[in-house]
Amino acid sequence: MAFLMIWNLILQVVTVHVMTCRCSGQIIDVLGNKKLLSIFQDVTLEKKMLSEQRALEHQALQSSKIEAIGTLAGGIAHDFNNILMAILGYGQMALEETPPGTSVHSDLQQILLAGRRASELTKQILLFSRQGKDELSPYKLQAVVKEVIKLLRSTMPSTIEIATDINTKCRPALLDPTQIHQVLMNILTNAKQAIGASHGKIEIILREVDWTISMLSVDGKAMKKGRCLELSIKDSGKGMSSETLSRIFEPFLTTKVKGEGTGMGMAVCHGIISKHSGSITVDSSPGKGTKFNIYLPVTEESDQDLMAKIDNSVSIQGNERIMLVDDEKELLKMQDRSLTKLGYQTVCFSESIDALEYFQEHSDEIDMLVTDMTMPHLTGAELSQKILQFCPDLPIIICTGYSEVLDAETAYEIGIKSYILKPVIISELATKMRIIFDGVDH
Repeated sequence: MAFLMIWNLILQVVTVHVMTCRCSGQIIDVLGNKKLLSIFQDVTLEKKMLSEQRALEHQALQSSKIEAIGTLAGGIAHDFNNILMAILGYGQMALEETPPGTSVHSDLQQILLAGRRASELTKQILLFSRQGKDELSPYKLQAVVKEVIKLLRSTMPSTIEIATDINTKCRPALLDPTQIHQVLMNILTNAKQAIGASHGKIEIILREVDWTISMLSVDGKAMKKGRCLELSIKDSGKGMSSETLSRIFEPFLTTKVKGEGTGMGMAVCHGIISKHSGSITVDSSPGKGTKFNIYLPVTEESDQDLMAKIDNSVSIQGNERIMLVDDEKELLKMQDRSLTKLGYQTVCFSESIDALEYFQEHSDEIDMLVTDMTMPHLTGAELSQKILQFCPDLPIIICTGYSEVLDAETAYEIGIKSYILKPVIISELATKMRIIFDGVDH
């Protein structure tokens, strides 16, 4: 009877406050009388803290996995970039010496086209591994969102409704609009495929918010407090299982049938948003659809500062004296031939120490240094630092396929004028050279 009374009392409490209890009971002797001792301990807070601890451990594990796979992917991309650079460089020279209209000319064009597609794939891998630090500029996200929506409406089946709530007063963020465009296309294409042939809805909401509390993205990365843009993309599709959700940003993970997806889409999205100092969260469950939230910090800079553009008609030819340094002799030979053909005078070294010794004796004969990053003895960064001690004003371009110790920001701090990701297209390299020599703002 006493037990029932206590239980009824607990039920009354539960009706106003749901809690988790640890219950125990035993028969005890009280002055010769047997009594039932019932103990109910409120462990609601303990259970909540344990759940949060497990969630943080899982997020930390996910972050560690993504970092490890990114390092591996970047290392593979380094070797792949050197191969691509040789294919594209020699292919371009062969194309220029082949009469147009011939089958060989057409074949070379296809080789170069395939090489450039492979180059774009490598850039995606580097984005995932958080390499590739292109300069970001103030840009209004609402303009990118509207452009993507306009593009998708023409390809979206009439059975799928697109609902938007875009705040046009959102301030700009530091963006690479092409890469953000890629993120939105990936997410919205996945949303379209998740809904399939059935009727469904995709909701896109953009607003500016003020985060005053700490939040974690799906990979365990802490989101910075302050004003940011919140872009929500929600679909009414089939949703994802908890297992798929926990691995969604891993490369080569795909839920699509063979031949319809590479599994790189979400991994690339993660890399791009991380590169933009943003965060991405995802919430999904089977039968309840999926919701992505993207957070990007706003900037006080004006997007009117983007008007300085390079005149594409500018000649990429020149007659300056260029020192080329690369431990890959075939790439060095290809660069030498290409730049010489454009009128430049070149001196080439496959050993960075030899290049340094030559420069110390002939510094007045060199107008620019173009060097690889990853080399034995002296890396490109180390060579650049030593040369800048002799000639602080010497313009330097550094080329890299992958580096854990050097990114664009670090390169500029050293005094390097330009940082180019491999595979380097000679026309792009020559354009960078002319920008530096002619003082063109970009």
